[in-house]
Amino acid sequence: VRARGVRRGDAVGVCVDRSAAQVTALLAVLRAGGVYVPVDPGYPADRIAYVLGDSAPRVLLVRDAERVPAGAHPAGGVLELDRLTGADAPGTGGNASPAPAPDDAAYMIYTSGSTGRPKGVVVPHAGLPGLAAAHVDALGLDAGSRVLQYVSPSFDVAMADILMTLTAGATLVLAEGQPMGEELLRLLAEGRVSHLMVPPVVLSTLPEGDLPDLRTLVIGGESCPDDIVARWSAGGRRVLNAYGPTEATVCTTLSAPLPPGATGPHPIGTPLPGTRTLVLDEALRPVPVGAWGELYLGGPLARGYHGRAGLTAARFTADPSGSGDRLYRTGDLVRWRADGTLEYGGRGDHQVKIRGLRIEPGEIEAVLAAHPDVRSAVVTAREDRPGARRLVAHLVAEPGRTLDPRSVRAHAAAGLPEFMVPAALVVLDALPLTANGKLDRKALPAPEYPAAESGGTAPRTPTEETLAAIWCELLGVDRVGVEDNFFDLGGDS
Repeated sequence: VRARGVRRGDAVGVCVDRSAAQVTALLAVLRAGGVYVPVDPGYPADRIAYVLGDSAPRVLLVRDAERVPAGAHPAGGVLELDRLTGADAPGTGGNASPAPAPDDAAYMIYTSGSTGRPKGVVVPHAGLPGLAAAHVDALGLDAGSRVLQYVSPSFDVAMADILMTLTAGATLVLAEGQPMGEELLRLLAEGRVSHLMVPPVVLSTLPEGDLPDLRTLVIGGESCPDDIVARWSAGGRRVLNAYGPTEATVCTTLSAPLPPGATGPHPIGTPLPGTRTLVLDEALRPVPVGAWGELYLGGPLARGYHGRAGLTAARFTADPSGSGDRLYRTGDLVRWRADGTLEYGGRGDHQVKIRGLRIEPGEIEAVLAAHPDVRSAVVTAREDRPGARRLVAHLVAEPGRTLDPRSVRAHAAAGLPEFMVPAALVVLDALPLTANGKLDRKALPAPEYPAAESGGTAPRTPTEETLAAIWCELLGVDRVGVEDNFFDLGGDS
């Protein structure tokens, strides 16, 4: 990497799927003083192109020449990992460069942006040792532990997975793709996984099975249902609830193990060592125990948003106490409990979480509005069926045009990751407005997930009948035909 001209603070794109090569690339970039920019090769081409264009990496690392993203022309060229021999590059002589300083940028993670484009969060080295040490201690990691690295490399939780595992001298088990259900159960068993960090929705897909090695689960990203806690904390397993935005170095609070009989809402715990948590009102005054306020975070924070000084100034503010420290305004509503733990109360703005992933509806709206037949779009998260929180897009067509939901969904899928594609599209003549002319989100109608048409082909074999019954139960519809589309009926992945 250094031989390609990478110097302190230079961005280095790593477009490699979850693998030992990807972990090696991460460590190489950090050691060289570069800024690691993970790019999930499974993302749509438009999103990959945007991330590479915005971050302007000095060098791009790929597995082989066939996997170079279209239009990628970094100044230092493309480095194919499969062609590396392990020998020192010409001119380097094996000399080690100085270790990065704590304030140097370590990585840049792209998160959903309200302007319609993802925003790059630049995180320094300073918080990484504390993040790893806190997880090793809280999760009880040691050399015999086996940690599953499940989430996409483009999510910051992957950094915690990798750093805590290597720090503990434990074994990192790499998931291929995004397995769920039986496939994930098999991976956990065959990989003898002892520790796992996932959103609770992933756990809900797992069938019953024997997992004697699994000791500790960390859930986060969304509220956890009581039945998930009860099931997975049985038999002596530990289930911990975590919270933290990308802007505060992955994780800022962590709960004690949740008791098997505990009922929600479950606490997000107490601050990790070195992290400050303040619950403030609109006048930036601390609120009393039990009162809701906005969560502000201090400690190992991101530098800000790459190339967005205005947004950085709006989200990273001075400590109102006059300490001189910076605070990150999360936009999340929380309150202190009497026992000294924090309870999460949801978003204070329109940002939402779906399946544990933070999403700016504005980014999705911008992609939908770019469709030639769409005049306006509003995206919300709805839970019209208990436990089924889904993204719903309400659309208004251009005058004289007719909207085809399947065409719009295909358009969205071409420009957004799968988890950001709305599960339902509702076409309206006009968006509902309040008396003062603002969008009335409460008046947006619930989507109607169509059942199978009466003329559709009914299940013909025992296997088809079983699958249809599962779909009916999962999607809350009366019947399912052989040709019906899972996503048209309101499903997601």
